[in-house]
Amino acid sequence: MPGGMLFESQLVNPNYVGTKANSTTTPLPYDYYSCTTTNTKTAWNQLTASAPIDVCLLQLDWYMSWSSTAFGTVAMDIGVGAAGSEKVLIPNLVFGTGANNGDAFGTLVFPVQIPAGTRIAMRFQSSNPTANNFPLGISVKLWDGELHRMEGAAGVDAMGLTALTARPYSTTFTAATNAGAIGAWSQLVASTSRDYMGLVVLCDCITQDSTNFPTIIVDIGIGASGSEQVIVRGLFWQHAYPMGYGPFPVQIPAGSRLSVRGICSTAANAATTGAVVYGIYQ
Repeated sequence: MPGGMLFESQLVNPNYVGTKANSTTTPLPYDYYSCTTTNTKTAWNQLTASAPIDVCLLQLDWYMSWSSTAFGTVAMDIGVGAAGSEKVLIPNLVFGTGANNGDAFGTLVFPVQIPAGTRIAMRFQSSNPTANNFPLGISVKLWDGELHRMEGAAGVDAMGLTALTARPYSTTFTAATNAGAIGAWSQLVASTSRDYMGLVVLCDCITQDSTNFPTIIVDIGIGASGSEQVIVRGLFWQHAYPMGYGPFPVQIPAGSRLSVRGICSTAANAATTGAVVYGIYQ
């Protein structure tokens, strides 16, 4: 059979970094981080001073506890390098909650390469930093691979982001409303900047509130406007919370146009959906 990326198998030596010990106020496995200035990245927060293994896959578990009726979104970077010289490895991971939704959480996986001994850090911004009890809680698990496993990727690019100066941070698109046909394509990026070996997809609820929880099906496509071909099909998503999918081992050449479309079970929320895609490169 043909070869390709094996994201899930042959992983060994799991290590957690950036977590706190158990206490009466902070449950495992999350460590909590705050920001104070709207739509402005915090200083870097160290997750570990020295990666304990040669990393070929990073698993990020995230958690948000919302205490307001206001909407809010965060954009988080994972970086590597000495304090003051951090290099962004995974940019602008977008998480958000709608009004009255309370807690939101999820998991993302990226097959990135980080040598043992490397310092790992995170920073983030929020569109509404005063609306949270705990703006962002994260737990990071690092995985090594067996000898016959391929090395991790060199890095990740974010596509479909806005200028990050106001909510939403993701590309909004209008889904069809259970009409038997999926909605029109909305462009995420006109021309990819390099070749990608895979994609991670993040869907954003934008303005969802607790009175209405529709379901949505999302496709990611490649190709010129009017000639899009589906490369990731039928991501099933409950609209109340953001959701991450992947990594998908799809090859995307430099210069490709990527788009998103969907279908929604409720007309009231058909135009309040968003997406960001993350290209994995060697």
